[in-house]
Amino acid sequence: MLEIEQYIQSTDGTTLFFRMWKPTTLPKATICLVHGLGEHSARYEHWAKMFNNLNIAFCAIDYRGHGRAGGKRGHAWSYAKLYEDIDCLFSEAESHLPNVPIILYGHSLGGNIAFNYFLDKKPKLAGMIITSPWMKLTFPPSKLSLTFGNIFRLIYPGFTVQNGLNPNDISRDTDIVKNYISDPLVHSLISLKLYYNAAFYGKRIISKGYCLNMPLLLMHGTSDRIAFCKSSELFVRNTGKFTTYKFWDYAFHELHNDIIKQEVFDFIANWLRTNFDID
Repeated sequence: MLEIEQYIQSTDGTTLFFRMWKPTTLPKATICLVHGLGEHSARYEHWAKMFNNLNIAFCAIDYRGHGRAGGKRGHAWSYAKLYEDIDCLFSEAESHLPNVPIILYGHSLGGNIAFNYFLDKKPKLAGMIITSPWMKLTFPPSKLSLTFGNIFRLIYPGFTVQNGLNPNDISRDTDIVKNYISDPLVHSLISLKLYYNAAFYGKRIISKGYCLNMPLLLMHGTSDRIAFCKSSELFVRNTGKFTTYKFWDYAFHELHNDIIKQEVFDFIANWLRTNFDID
């Protein structure tokens, strides 16, 4: 396995941090990851190495406001700016592995961003993997908080607040929770602009399943206390033959870090073998 780490520049000059975990032989596919709110790409290293064992490359960026990237923590001025960051992820991945099919993988807020990127940009993809997507929150802010925030964001859209995420809700593995809490690159912030954009674009996804024209694997834990599992169910009702949906009973938000992560990976591997030329 070869690991590549480097800083790259987004279209507007914002610094992003790119990682690639590449198998020693020419891979069958490249998975491009868009991570969740407040976290960063290094938290997926164990996951990347498992895909490398299937002869699949895995790459990711810390996008603006996260990890080792530039920008105000927890803030993005618009989804267009986040799309530009994903453009850079794809461009860098293709520069290292040209003509290798790309599978877009989004987790949580990253699932929200990734699916909207597909809807708006129509990229050339082999498929998508979406886990625990933020379409709606399991416990949204109170009506009073939303009313205040909606007014204040017009005055100061970049104002950041605590995102309200309880680290104990990410996984049933207590070591994962401890590492998350102590990780200096993890933050707990979200700007008013990013929150309202994510909420708007999340709801948009639910009715857009019919737009799919490629294989999609959508997975969600039934005990997710962060992203509302029922929203994924509603999405599936609006989609068709391209979508494979998997409930994970009692699983928490980070399926790749939950106590059933090996079962989750095996399910993904079987989906890849079914839909792509993966040995």
